[in-house]
Amino acid sequence: MQNNFYQLFGWDMLCKCGHTAKKKTTLNIHGSPGLFTLPEDKEYCPECFAKQVIRCAWCGNYILPGNAITLHSPKPQFETPEYRHRI
Repeated sequence: MQNNFYQLFGWDMLCKCGHTAKKKTTLNIHGSPGLFTLPEDKEYCPECFAKQVIRCAWCGNYILPGNAITLHSPKPQFETPEYRHRI
């Protein structure tokens, strides 16, 4: 209910990315819905944040901006999924 209140009546805030966003909003990342709370520094709007999320080619979980990652080489018979990212 609180999320609906923010979506309907919350003020639009200017983010550093140049877009405006509400304090709380729903966000869909690769088909998974969730609640997005705008950080205090307003670095990214929800849309820019969602564009930065990638999936791990090894486990399939989402890697969010700021998450720690490690480099790992799977076994030779591992098939790389279509959503992989090459660096």
